[in-house]
Amino acid sequence: MLIRSASEMELILGQQRLWRRVLETLRRVAESPERIADGAARSVGDAATYRLLTPADVGSADLVRHRRYHDTFAVLDGTLTLEVAPADQLTVVSPYRDTDDTELLSGAGTVVQIGAGQMGVLAIDEAVRVVELEGRCVLWRVTVEGSRIPST
Repeated sequence: MLIRSASEMELILGQQRLWRRVLETLRRVAESPERIADGAARSVGDAATYRLLTPADVGSADLVRHRRYHDTFAVLDGTLTLEVAPADQLTVVSPYRDTDDTELLSGAGTVVQIGAGQMGVLAIDEAVRVVELEGRCVLWRVTVEGSRIPST
């Protein structure tokens, strides 16, 4: 799901306490991005983590699916290009590992560009590959427990 602004996120997801906390933290990060410039992951309680995307996140051969966390991409500046696909339309490369909540898949998806101030929120039945990053983007992992995203 592409969310075009923080105010749109509030309308779509703001009724849920966890997503409100994500939005509040995102506002603080956007105001002071140097707070996470060191590349370390941060957490919002035990329900969400976030970090800046790095060059190591770009250009993987495989698409990645997480079952216990929604991948959420918040572009601070520049543009992020993702490839997204329903997991059931892809081929399993590496089966799901509960230890790191990761399943690797191959195939082709839809290319999506996300611009500054926008967010991309993935459902747990979707897989993603980061194709290109020009600028800065925060990657969130938001637990599925106590959170939901409307169907797209």
